[in-house]
Amino acid sequence: CFGCHSTNAVTAAQLHLDTMKPGLACEVCHAGANAHMQALADGKPSTPPKKLGAMAAEDTSEFCGQCHRTWSSVVQMRIFGIVNARFQPYRLANSRCFLGDDKRIACTGCHNPHHDLVRDDNAYDGKCLACHTATVAVKTTPVAKQCPVAKDKCVSCHMPKVELPGSHSTFTDHYIRIVRAGETYPN
Repeated sequence: CFGCHSTNAVTAAQLHLDTMKPGLACEVCHAGANAHMQALADGKPSTPPKKLGAMAAEDTSEFCGQCHRTWSSVVQMRIFGIVNARFQPYRLANSRCFLGDDKRIACTGCHNPHHDLVRDDNAYDGKCLACHTATVAVKTTPVAKQCPVAKDKCVSCHMPKVELPGSHSTFTDHYIRIVRAGETYPN
């Protein structure tokens, strides 16, 4: 738990409570950020950490999957059934629209990791419509079909919220699809 839910708690698979800081600091995602900031504070030149925003969707999924689980780690660990709704990169990679190189379908295409999670379904409509509108065509990317049912709150239908049995927690299922009433949970 501490490896993904705190900063400086785990090194070489060992728990270090003396260096642990609650929450996530820049260093968790931006390796070398602390040394970079200290060098700048000391007036010394320093190479900034790698810019993560330039990564392709597949690379972002692998990067975020370090904590949120990658497609391959879920398959390797044989985590099937509704419990894998917690693993957003795995679920997203199962979506037909996930091509691996289109940044619009990357984790950061919809979520800003520097801000709190947005829980308003309407807030994501612009992200959905970036692909699902008749006027969009990006290079060789075909125009995605428009939803014939609604033009707002797309995620409420196409990314349903799933309550995990016994956990008292609800997760948004990132497997983007047409969800039909009564269908079994798709792995």
